[in-house]
Amino acid sequence: MKRRTRALLVVASLACALPALAEPRGLPPLKRGLGKAGFIDEYFGILYATNELRSTIDTSFLFAGQLGSGAVVEIGLRESNEVKDREAWLDETLKAWSNDGIDRKQMEKGLKTYAWVRFDQAEPDGTVIHHGYAFYPRGYQCFVVHAMLPRATPAASDIVTAALGRLRVTDRRNSFRLAHVIAKEKGSDPRLPLIISQAASAYMESGNAALAFQAAGQAERIALRQQKTGTLDQRTAWQIAFDGGTIFAAAGKHTQALTYLERCAELASGLRDGANAAAACRYQMSRSLTQLGRIDGAFRALASALFGTEDAKTIEFITRQALAEPDLAPLHADGRWSRLFSQRGG
Repeated sequence: MKRRTRALLVVASLACALPALAEPRGLPPLKRGLGKAGFIDEYFGILYATNELRSTIDTSFLFAGQLGSGAVVEIGLRESNEVKDREAWLDETLKAWSNDGIDRKQMEKGLKTYAWVRFDQAEPDGTVIHHGYAFYPRGYQCFVVHAMLPRATPAASDIVTAALGRLRVTDRRNSFRLAHVIAKEKGSDPRLPLIISQAASAYMESGNAALAFQAAGQAERIALRQQKTGTLDQRTAWQIAFDGGTIFAAAGKHTQALTYLERCAELASGLRDGANAAAACRYQMSRSLTQLGRIDGAFRALASALFGTEDAKTIEFITRQALAEPDLAPLHADGRWSRLFSQRGG
């Protein structure tokens, strides 16, 4: 999103002057792997109940392995910007398949506690594989179980059906696929508020505002709690608040954005380069205030951004951004606009 990109540019201009982000430690480890009851992933809150796992397969899925029956099972995770029921996830999948050119024969579908579909598909070598998919929705997420084995296997359909029904999903709503991906890339923990905040930004960039809002709110709640206990440094708390503000502003939710940005400005005062950090917050606040029609407040915030720091590069950058920013266009006809920039040398 263009607005989100412009907001990130302000952060980039300040990055070299602000201290490096620190991550809190001491979180209890998450269980992920095989146990007596089957495969468990505590972060996503799932259990694949089986005691006949022959081997696991290293893939990008949440889980992949082969059962004693010979069936290969994969568990994936899909996310949406709206809450869907099991039937909607199934219908969406079938619609996508209708245009992919793959010949699926003897297709059956139905509803249990999950939605399911089974079919036969021929491989290039002529082997016919019996496939099954099961859809387990939870909020904006859907866990998808895929089971398959050769159709020639005795009772293949029964084996696949049994494999589809073994997933158990808890009501853990604050797990995020992108937080998991980011944490894995960084060798970090997906529960850290900074990782969740980065996931929120990534969701916003991809157009999934619903999960962006959910992740931003979760990151902020954890940050507030950890600040009270002294387990989160102020620089990280500032970044999380700033990210939250720009995410909501990018979606046009300016009242919510101001809640984050006001906290961001408060946190800036305790940073080593607090003047620059505060300027970034105040500039973003001026955009949201303008869009809310609070013109006097917008001018105060913009003046604070321009005159609250003596760093020439920051002043130049904010000036350039402000003059080109469509969100601030309603200020242009006001005499204070030209005076503000002439006083600052813009």
